[in-house]
Amino acid sequence: MTIRRGTLLFIAVLTGAGLVGCGGDDKEGARRPSTADLSAEKIVEETKAAAAAAKSVHAIGDTLDDGTRITVDLRVSEGATTGSLTAEGVTIEILAVGKDTFMRASKDGWTKMTGEAAAGELFGGRWAKIPPNEETFESYRNLADWDFFVEDALTPDGTASKSETKQIGGVEALGLIDSGDNATLWIPVEGDPLPLQEDAQDGSVLEFREWGEPIMVKPPPAEQVIDLGELAS
Repeated sequence: MTIRRGTLLFIAVLTGAGLVGCGGDDKEGARRPSTADLSAEKIVEETKAAAAAAKSVHAIGDTLDDGTRITVDLRVSEGATTGSLTAEGVTIEILAVGKDTFMRASKDGWTKMTGEAAAGELFGGRWAKIPPNEETFESYRNLADWDFFVEDALTPDGTASKSETKQIGGVEALGLIDSGDNATLWIPVEGDPLPLQEDAQDGSVLEFREWGEPIMVKPPPAEQVIDLGELAS
């Protein structure tokens, strides 16, 4: 359960983010057992099931990857994703609608990412449409694949174990530690087992908000799009 970076230019992908939701009763009307009473394995299992049904989340915060600070502000959902990733002074906007995924950066951003002034002139301020089968951009496309996101985000790198409890935003939460990266996922003790926050050992914090809220995204105007697949052909 971590956050990683890396693609042709600069890619950050949620590969260990938790999901946040509202507490409540199950469909039979009976309250589920307290998270604190469940095993770590059961908590992970229930979290995945609840997340799969939630369909959307707003992830916001930061992470440190190989010494690079990455700021994340993404609204991810089934069929639509929008937001931004920022590192080393470069902000990449991400937009995904259905199977189409786009990215946009400023002129200076493209120049810095590629080391080519010509790239800044060509792509600056425009949306670059990511080729559907290009492996280099697979991480971007995965942001619009809800099933992939849930499975990848909520599968521990190592073994999950329960830790202490603390208050997060007025909610009592139980820590779930991943032995693989020592990150802690904070899950409400009562109600839906959807994490509120992830804390990394380096002090980075990623929060998860607005679970289940609709995310309305429209594709960018055609005149503002450069298809990377066509450009490379």
